[in-house]
Amino acid sequence: MADRKTPSQRWRVWERVLLLAGLAGAACLRLFLVLPAYVSSPSMEPTLRVGDYFLINRTAYRRRPPRPGDIVAFHSLHRAEVWVKRAVAGESDQVALHRGVLLRNGVPVAEPYIRQRLGLSYRPERVPPGHVFVLGDNRDTSDDSRHWGPLRRDFLVGKVLFVYWPPGRIGRPR
Repeated sequence: MADRKTPSQRWRVWERVLLLAGLAGAACLRLFLVLPAYVSSPSMEPTLRVGDYFLINRTAYRRRPPRPGDIVAFHSLHRAEVWVKRAVAGESDQVALHRGVLLRNGVPVAEPYIRQRLGLSYRPERVPPGHVFVLGDNRDTSDDSRHWGPLRRDFLVGKVLFVYWPPGRIGRPR
C-alpha cells in the first residue's frame, strides 16, 4: 500500500521548504548585498543620529570609487567596527579646511549638512591613488581623515543606503 500524505502533511513540508529558502535568501542578502548597522557616535549628526539603524549597500563601490558627498561605511583602522563618514575628496584631489570651510582643489564646497562651531583648519593634502578623504558631518566631534589621513579604498564596506529605524527618521540620508 502506498504511503499517502494528507493535505496538512504536504503543507508542513512546503512550510519547511519555504522557511529554509527564506532563511537562505536572507543570509545571502546580508552576506553579499546589504548590511544592517547602528549609529553609536554623534560624529555624523545631524545627518545620522545616535540610535539610527540603517542599511549599507555592500556592492556600491565594487566597480567605482565613492563620489564626494557619498556617506560611506568602512572598517575602522583596527577592522573591529564599521564606521560611517562622508566622502569629501577622491584620488588626486587636493583637500583642505580653512576656518571650517572645505576646499576641494582650491574651490570652496557648499556643505549644508555639517554641524560645527569651532571653524577648524586643516593643511592642504593631496589624496593618493586608491584612497578617499572622509569627514564626519559633526566636525567638532568626528575622528576622521584629519586625524589618521586618507582612507584606503580596501577598507570600504559600502554606501549608506537607507535609515529604517526609528520610524520618524525613515528615508535616505542626504
